[in-house]
Amino acid sequence: MSVTNDLRIRRFILAGIMLAVCLGLSFQGVGGGTVSIGGCNSPASLIQCGTTTCTLNQLGPPYFCSATVTFNPAFTNIPSYVSAQWAGCNTASCHFETFTAIPIASLTMQSDNGETWANMPAASTEIYGTHAHEASMLIQTGITSAYFSVLCIQGSISATATLRPQYSTDGGNTWNELSATTGLLDASVDASDCSFTTSGVEPITVGPAGILPALAGMLTQFRIVGFNGNGLGDNVIFNNIQIILAIQMSNPFWTCVNGVANQACPTFGPAPSKTGMTITVESMVVPGTWSQGMNWIAIE
Repeated sequence: MSVTNDLRIRRFILAGIMLAVCLGLSFQGVGGGTVSIGGCNSPASLIQCGTTTCTLNQLGPPYFCSATVTFNPAFTNIPSYVSAQWAGCNTASCHFETFTAIPIASLTMQSDNGETWANMPAASTEIYGTHAHEASMLIQTGITSAYFSVLCIQGSISATATLRPQYSTDGGNTWNELSATTGLLDASVDASDCSFTTSGVEPITVGPAGILPALAGMLTQFRIVGFNGNGLGDNVIFNNIQIILAIQMSNPFWTCVNGVANQACPTFGPAPSKTGMTITVESMVVPGTWSQGMNWIAIE
């Protein structure tokens, strides 16, 4: 028998063993007895599998953790097949996949030494009571979210004073809230939240918030409205206002066995040996403490 055919047969047998492990199959022996493959470690000299856990560090990006699996008993030869897969989360912030809003375009509605909105009204009104701070652009396909940033020199004396970005697709005849969910891009511009302080300027940035997918490919006009001002005597000074548009980038993580070429695993540990292997988890973003379970298998 050729070496090539021998390897093919070996791989076929290994695939059959793996399927049997998953299904818990039984086979009829030559002498009439039943041979059962019950799953992990059956027999442990040829196949071992189990579970382990891993908690990502907080020193990234990238963020990663590794778990060492010790084979018991040790294999006679280095396993010919090893694998590890995600097996659920142990913490709330862990999830199968995360998405990050990546800024790709900015609309500067105002950038100067400061402009005063005299007597900021309570009713929803376009900023400064004029059309002088509007902008427009063609929304590119893939833009699905936005941030809103406001810099104040002097905030409002009203505790609920707010700025909100709006958009129009009919030349300014009809205006709608930019955020697809009401209020998610509202910026509080009261004096306690939005003003120069003894430590310097403290800009307000809110978002990201989803915007309507239907805006893709449309020439869109933008403006800023304010509301809940205190009216007479409420003189608010802004010097930088921006709308930042963003795309949603998938940020998948991977679970892999070190030293196995086809698993695209970073080399944070040794390749599999007769006595054990190292499993690594890596992600570019960590929203909090991330601990996940892992299933693993090794076949000689």
